[in-house]
Amino acid sequence: MYKPASFTTPRLLFEAMTPSDLEAMHEIRNKTEVMRWSMRKLPDQNLEETRSWLTKYLSGEDQPPRMCYVIREVSPDGTAGPVIGNMGVRMEPAPSQRDDPNLKTLNSPEEGAEHHSSSTKDRWELGYIFHPSVWGRGYATEAVQHLSQQFFGEVQAQMAEAYGAAAVENVDEGLWAITNHDNAASKRVLVKTGFRGPVEEFIEGDGTRCNVFRKDGISQN
Repeated sequence: MYKPASFTTPRLLFEAMTPSDLEAMHEIRNKTEVMRWSMRKLPDQNLEETRSWLTKYLSGEDQPPRMCYVIREVSPDGTAGPVIGNMGVRMEPAPSQRDDPNLKTLNSPEEGAEHHSSSTKDRWELGYIFHPSVWGRGYATEAVQHLSQQFFGEVQAQMAEAYGAAAVENVDEGLWAITNHDNAASKRVLVKTGFRGPVEEFIEGDGTRCNVFRKDGISQN
């Protein structure tokens, strides 16, 4: 996994995720209300499940290009608190190319949405979760805005260099994000931080309806 440099925002500290973040991540990933919106959809039942996820994510074996931060709240005096969330970017195939034989790509997005033709290329996809204790404070919006600026400003090029041109040459432009259709809070965050969409919609094999959003660069707010 590419290890990004730390950076701060007005209220948050971003640090590369490491094995030492195991217990903090378990305290987030064991929450049903958090994981219901994730790809996994189910909370981690014990510390070993979180350890397995963390070890696999940090491993360089059979994993796509990716990076991940843990996020800490920063007090007015500059002191960093405990981990309150994590946010990362990884390369994923377009929904129509994913290993889900029952996935259905909808012909057109919901009413009023912008349509983006389906692609066979990979995509840089943003993902994040936060502890419920900090929901409603605007941290997700602040974090997505600043991380997307970092991604377009330098991280994207650094990841391409770290993984090699052959690993990242068949990639759609922009930064992408996928949300559950019913996750209104996440969709608001993406729109407020300059993502367009939904540009695509699809239904996973388990029946979950998903919306796809895209951001094109740091020129957008």
